[in-house]
Amino acid sequence: MSQKEVARVLRQSHSWVCRRLSLVEKLLPEVQDALRMGEITVSHGRELVKLPRGNQGQALEVVMRERLTSRECAIVVDRLLKAKGTQEAGYIYNHSREVIRQAMQGDKFHDSRLSDHGNRLLKARELLRLQVNILGGVLQSEHTAQLPSEQKAMVLPAMDELVAPMGRLTDIIHKTLQSYER
Repeated sequence: MSQKEVARVLRQSHSWVCRRLSLVEKLLPEVQDALRMGEITVSHGRELVKLPRGNQGQALEVVMRERLTSRECAIVVDRLLKAKGTQEAGYIYNHSREVIRQAMQGDKFHDSRLSDHGNRLLKARELLRLQVNILGGVLQSEHTAQLPSEQKAMVLPAMDELVAPMGRLTDIIHKTLQSYER
């Protein structure tokens, strides 16, 4: 059976089938077993498959010992792939939490005191704030005021569509803040 036929039978995309086959073909049997038993996720497997087979077992041990998230696993795998020798790789295996912490300090949207969800909230807030500032600046630009009327007729209704969602978001923010004040 071809990959395309398998994809059709499973009702999955061809790329999905290719990625799963890659896991079967390139992962060590012990990593496949951990995946099959639910000890690691498919996302972990996709990260571990990037490593040479000789490194996958030790990396799996780190993932399971430290209970790494798939994002943390990706950081460890990335650092292992960039390691310049066995001494540096050994440090990564033995001090994975420190390596992850250092990597995440470079992420200006990450606060190590917060959970993953808390960090997602902070990141979403920051990205929205940036986009609101950009849109506000563009709207207040003299170029916006000088748009020909046919362009204004096209653009302004799209801007009006933002008013209701922004109002709902404002209400959600106020309700959330009020619930924390109690």
